[in-house]
Amino acid sequence: MHTFRIVHLNSKHPDHFEPGHFGHSIGHWEGDTLVIDTIGFAKQTQIDEAGTLHSEKMHLIQRIKKVNDTLEVEFTIDDPGAFTKPWTAKRVWGWRPDVRFAEYVCEENNRNVPGADGALRNF
Repeated sequence: MHTFRIVHLNSKHPDHFEPGHFGHSIGHWEGDTLVIDTIGFAKQTQIDEAGTLHSEKMHLIQRIKKVNDTLEVEFTIDDPGAFTKPWTAKRVWGWRPDVRFAEYVCEENNRNVPGADGALRNF
């Protein structure tokens, strides 16, 4: 199961919004790199599979760039409520232009949802 979030391009963070699992993201292009700035993460958001905690002050900056057949994602987490200084890491994923995305709404007993190709998917 893949999850997706909305990135508001060439915008500003609103003055007031409800914290959410994915926070509030704005983005802009710097040449061939997409820069995403995210704030407003809800408490239950996890930084990693180990369940590393964060505070309501967490600020995430991601820099995403396609390099040959990969997507390189450099991210910086600045959270003065949880860490003594900002830290940066990098992940690289294979580029998959054949993957199709379908809208999915998380609802109780939401089964057999059609994918982008129309075929039913079992969750």
